[in-house]
Amino acid sequence: MAYNPEFQINPEQLEIIEEALRAEIGRLAKPCPVKWNEKNPEKENAKKIREVLGHLHNQKRWYNPKEVVPLG
Repeated sequence: MAYNPEFQINPEQLEIIEEALRAEIGRLAKPCPVKWNEKNPEKENAKKIREVLGHLHNQKRWYNPKEVVPLG
């Protein structure tokens, strides 16, 4: 069995996934009694979720007009 390299997700479904991941990061961001130099599994999970959100962001195809648009 191999991984599927492409998924068929519409923009609304992707937005729901991103919102759920951000909500989970918010849940994991609560203060914890762990000292600053100790490993915290919740912090590690939040870091992994941020990496997933970054990968999703980098795979989006952003609108790029064909005509030159004056900026500023």
